[in-house]
Amino acid sequence: MKSIYKTIYQYNKVPVSAADMERLQEIARDCQEVKNYVHTRYSGIHSLSKIYPGYTVQNEMTKSGLRERLGLPSVYFYLSVFDALANIKSQWAYIKGQVEKNIRNNSNLTPEDRHYLRFVMKQSQCFASISSECSCCGAQGLREGDLFRCTACQAELPERLNTARNVLKRGKKVYREGPHG
Repeated sequence: MKSIYKTIYQYNKVPVSAADMERLQEIARDCQEVKNYVHTRYSGIHSLSKIYPGYTVQNEMTKSGLRERLGLPSVYFYLSVFDALANIKSQWAYIKGQVEKNIRNNSNLTPEDRHYLRFVMKQSQCFASISSECSCCGAQGLREGDLFRCTACQAELPERLNTARNVLKRGKKVYREGPHG
């Protein structure tokens, strides 16, 4: 479990009581549990369509019963959900930026390849449809965390690498055979 530390400054003349401090620490632990749950459930490529704008995740989290199980006040619960979603969106934006940089800087790509790859980058649902296909043999595989495992050829590789290879393969196929080939 990853720890996140935040500094809280107290500006009152009376120190926070031990009981109040314990309750604040309990809320912080519960908020971290909510964030970890959101990251575990929604940070994968198959959840891209859910995190924008995030209300699907909010509704699913409400139905999950996690807030009630933790006894966390709703304001902290939803702040934690949206804080985790912001972090996930930031990570995906960084990855997309890196991929776009690689598309720009790869001298082996034709202008058509670059155009196709930029189009795919704008279509989040394209990622979900190609991420379950093995980039080695084309069979359907399984995602286990950040690892992709092919059920046919037994290939194991990072999920993002598998997806990137599939994007490149499809782009090359489209421009080799034509858009309806």
